Amino acid sequence: MVVATRTQAEEARRVLGECVLFRDLDPEERNILFAHVRVRSYAAGETIFLMESAADSLMAVVSGSVRIGVPSPDGKEIVLALIQPMEVFGEIALLDGKKRTADAKAIGACTVAVFERHDVLAFLKDNPKVWPKLVEVLCARLRSADQHIAEIAFQELPTRLAKKLLRLASAQGVETTVECCRFNFRSASSATSAAQAARASTSVPADGSAAASSRSRKASSR
Repeated sequence: MVVATRTQAEEARRVLGECVLFRDLDPEERNILFAHVRVRSYAAGETIFLMESAADSLMAVVSGSVRIGVPSPDGKEIVLALIQPMEVFGEIALLDGKKRTADAKAIGACTVAVFERHDVLAFLKDNPKVWPKLVEVLCARLRSADQHIAEIAFQELPTRLAKKLLRLASAQGVETTVECCRFNFRSASSATSAAQAARASTSVPADGSAAASSRSRKASSR
């Protein structure tokens, strides 16, 4: 972690002005809240916070992206969300004051704005019009989690992988078509590569990946 320069801090405040939580604030209200913000830079793969750690801040991505995931005892990880610029994270523990519910790691080099819990809660108390926006963020995360659970329970690996890639492309503003998401799982090697890619990009549990790979090998041997 590196403390940002003054130029980076100014850019962070500009970007934060476009964040869904803060875009409806007037300039004076933004200045009051952003006066307390700290800006931190993280290298690719660096941990921002760990599950079960103390929660004392709300964070917003200024540049780069952040992976939110839950680790398992055997070293695997289920990815819950990929946080892009102008999106916040760490809001659950911020509100209830309990420990972090997941890990947060930088996917690539990224810059993050940090709001201390007491500053955010005091601001929300004085500016209740921000609460509906925070509820909107929480509801979006809940919907995403429900969708993720349903996909793991009911869909095959190729379908889950295709949907994940489409969502990633959409988040980056890339236009996609059905043709661009056709996958070839006829050979055992391609199935294995797909399973490995899924674990890296979607962190699907190993049993689902193994099942898809096994079915693909059977199909290729016929």
